Amino acid sequence: MQERAGSTRPGASGLWELEPDVRLLRVGRVGYLEGSVSSFERKRLLGDLAAGLPSLDKVVNRLRVVPASHRPDRKVKEEVLAALRMAPLGQRDISVSVVDGVVSLEGTVPDISTRIAAEAAAWSACGVRHVENRLHVGPRARLSPAGPQA
Repeated sequence: MQERAGSTRPGASGLWELEPDVRLLRVGRVGYLEGSVSSFERKRLLGDLAAGLPSLDKVVNRLRVVPASHRPDRKVKEEVLAALRMAPLGQRDISVSVVDGVVSLEGTVPDISTRIAAEAAAWSACGVRHVENRLHVGPRARLSPAGPQA
């Protein structure tokens, strides 16, 4: 059985009102979010909202992030680098490249929490369509006086 987010089920209409390009398909007690949204934060919000529906045991979030307006890769990179300089990351040896809104992070970080924080920081920049986290966890990570590398 498949249902559209705009169905008459309690709570599902909230998804449709928030984002008309999103569909919530239900198969048994599993919901599948499909469509596109303008930001990662929106994707996460809609996933959390769907997870709160009492008729679902699990939600598979297949939403694609498609920014509403194109931003030059140079601007996206500047914003990602600025986010990486902020706490809790500080100044680490993380290399950033951006091509068509796809951010690639490379380098070595001291622990998994830093790796996750770096990816979250990259997603926070406007215009990011996808983040490829190629950061390695290892002992070679160190603080860099010059900050994140370009």
